[in-house]
Amino acid sequence: MPTEPLPVVSSLPDEADPETRTAGDDGPPSVSRDRTVVRFVKTPHHLNGRGTRLRPAAFRPPAGSDEISVVQQDFDGDDYCKKMAVAKVPVSQYHGLASGLVGAIMDSGARAVLDTPHIFPGHADIITPYPSPKDEPPPAEETKALQEFCEALVEHFHYFADPNKAAEGWEGPPLARAS
Repeated sequence: MPTEPLPVVSSLPDEADPETRTAGDDGPPSVSRDRTVVRFVKTPHHLNGRGTRLRPAAFRPPAGSDEISVVQQDFDGDDYCKKMAVAKVPVSQYHGLASGLVGAIMDSGARAVLDTPHIFPGHADIITPYPSPKDEPPPAEETKALQEFCEALVEHFHYFADPNKAAEGWEGPPLARAS
């Protein structure tokens, strides 16, 4: 029996304008600056050719969106972060995890880091300065600002290759970051 596709879920209430939203809008609450969030890292686009360093593409939102999906590390720990990564990223593409502090993300120019548990428990969205282009090239200043933002996140996030992709839990170093 065919299943129907899942609906696209937005972290915004219908009336919120994605061009102007920031922390404090009538939407999901902001994630505290002292919390660690984790990005699922997949290849080939998220890493350099040797698979040792994050690339800005790891933080580019999907076309037409301004949201970068992450999981809150302290929701249920490092093992949960890996469990969600393996559930969301094709096994052939999953490579590891990257962690960063919300305060550093905000200082890099994010408009907000929003708690969005309706997507999955512990989920959060980093709201970028501008949406990723969908059809038409955006103005040059928006393209440059989004690229600089992604480059700043590369500097703030710590990347950890998964030392044992077959393991059920996370066997790498602790993902939590100190503020």
